[in-house]
Amino acid sequence: MKPPINLSKVQRLAERITALSRFVSRSVEQSLSFFKALRKTKNFVWDEECQQVFQDLKAYLAKLPMLTKLTPGEPLYLYLATNQQVVSSMLIKEEEGHQKPIYYVSKLLHGAEQQYPEPKSIIKAQALAEFMNEATLMEEEESSWLLHAHGSSTLAGSGAGAVLTSPEGDELAYALRFNFKALNNEFEYEALIAGIMMALDVGARNLITYFHSQLVTNQVEGKYEIKAERMKHTSRR
Repeated sequence: MKPPINLSKVQRLAERITALSRFVSRSVEQSLSFFKALRKTKNFVWDEECQQVFQDLKAYLAKLPMLTKLTPGEPLYLYLATNQQVVSSMLIKEEEGHQKPIYYVSKLLHGAEQQYPEPKSIIKAQALAEFMNEATLMEEEESSWLLHAHGSSTLAGSGAGAVLTSPEGDELAYALRFNFKALNNEFEYEALIAGIMMALDVGARNLITYFHSQLVTNQVEGKYEIKAERMKHTSRR
């Protein structure tokens, strides 16, 4: 990576650093010289301080530690760091005697924020840490399992199937064959029930379901009423 030679390229570099702030510990603090240079819109100068920070950042990125996956129920440690210009938080876990990062957050203080006394800076860091905790939980909740359920009835026989896909893309399939006559919708409900039971067995907490039948979709969502008594019994299961 070559050093930026004009204001436009410094702005692009600053945007990339901001995007990396989630993954690079205290990257905002390490890049303060870049942000100061951006304020000099009329008399922009890439000075020795900017060049040194640029070289240090490249060296740091070359040996950047990888973020570690969070394991439910595992103890975590939260580190806070504050100064007059930046507040930062880092969430880590211990693995085989080594501390490994899970999440970073940094915020550059502006204007009146830099005049805060030390206790208020600590409060601001605590607020940032709480946000980081909420963001981590939201990311976990977004990891959903997918369930595709379908059923069919033909002259050759009737059956249903369910395919459960994990957040990592692994698939589990379940097939059913029936010795009784019923509507296609009833077979699809049976596939849904089998798929949900399979999801519970593997510990899935967030499940997104897909049906081939729009009617079943609307009935499950409560948009359409189920009139047949046998279908009502099946749907309540």
